[in-house]
Amino acid sequence: MLLLLLLFLLIFFVLLLLLILVLLLILILFILLLLLLGRNTAVGQWFIDIGFPLIFSWPATVIAATVVAFPLMYRSSRGAFENLDPNMLDA
Repeated sequence: MLLLLLLFLLIFFVLLLLLILVLLLILILFILLLLLLGRNTAVGQWFIDIGFPLIFSWPATVIAATVVAFPLMYRSSRGAFENLDPNMLDA
């Protein structure tokens, strides 16, 4: 019984560590997006000059959500395409 509890705790802490790593990567990605598209950068200033202020706006939210969701979509799509039957591709 004690061994089962220790195994459960080990799995719990490994999953918790993975979750923390994923959240840190997302945070780093958002910081990089802010540094790239901020108001004081060349790219951010270009967006402001053409009349499309990007930082802290509704389109920025959509871009950030797309950037974060892309790896999940890619992994799911790749798994689905790998599981296709090659004979069905010719149909």
